Amino acid sequence: MRNFVAGLMALMLMLVTAHAPATAGADTVTYTPGAVQAAIAKGETVLIHYKSTW
Repeated sequence: MRNFVAGLMALMLMLVTAHAPATAGADTVTYTPGAVQAAIAKGETVLIHYKSTW
C-alpha cells in the first residue's frame, strides 16, 4: 500500500509538472567572440543553435 501511494504521488507530480511551459527571452544575439562568456558571467541562460549546411 505504501508503494502504491508513493507511486501515485509521483505520477501526480509528473502530470502537474509536465505541462509547465518553458520560458525564454525572445531576443537573439549574433555570435561574436566572448558573447557566450559574457552572458554566462551575467547569470543568463544561453542556448546555442548551430545550423549546419550538411
